[in-house]
Amino acid sequence: DEGRLLKNIMKCVKKVIKKVPLVVAKYQVGLNEAVKDFEMFTAKSSQSHHNVQIVGIWGMGGFGKTTLAKELYNEKCSPLERCIFLSDVRDATSNNLLHSKQIKLPEDLGVKGISFDNVEEGKGVLESRLRSIRLILVLDNVDHVDQLDTLLPPMDSLGSGSWIIVTTRESEVLTCWGISCIYKMKSIDPFHAHQLFCWHAFLQPSPPEGFEELVKNILDACNGLPVFEEENTLAIE
Repeated sequence: DEGRLLKNIMKCVKKVIKKVPLVVAKYQVGLNEAVKDFEMFTAKSSQSHHNVQIVGIWGMGGFGKTTLAKELYNEKCSPLERCIFLSDVRDATSNNLLHSKQIKLPEDLGVKGISFDNVEEGKGVLESRLRSIRLILVLDNVDHVDQLDTLLPPMDSLGSGSWIIVTTRESEVLTCWGISCIYKMKSIDPFHAHQLFCWHAFLQPSPPEGFEELVKNILDACNGLPVFEEENTLAIE
């Protein structure tokens, strides 16, 4: 009937609204190559629990872990029911802050008015609310196993085809939680490092005449770290 049709339409609209793409990076130099490398790695080394893929992205700060995770989130989100990206999880170092991150998860699922008094109670709420839902959940910048214990639901409670992605600078956090599929971020190659720096500094893929030597010296000092390249464009500006 008309009421049921309207209800189904609203359900579809809510799903679309929840799938707003993340802003990844202003200049996405070398990102496609990083995504392809990640996909090749996970195809060979995938770790699946109850048809839920779980993978860690590990590397130094400034290597582009968050940028890669955002792009993967955007690419994998479309066919899934829900998409959740929790940023800067390492800032949640106390039970109160972890509790606030837990509360955010149901809100990202579109569930309002959920409350619980502590972290342990929150685990049960998350398990029940996420049960059988096909989703992608990204925990970005994790630095302690307690954060995974608090924010990751049991794998067998999620819908088949779900993805869990965890980024961290500490590989031990992943292995301690039992994540064995760990993608190690590589430094950006010299060609793409040169292009990325020039886009930030000159708004074009190559330096203007007379700036070649300066760019080379700065890139040598940055050692292939995209964040340092962006910061050092100030030296030219």
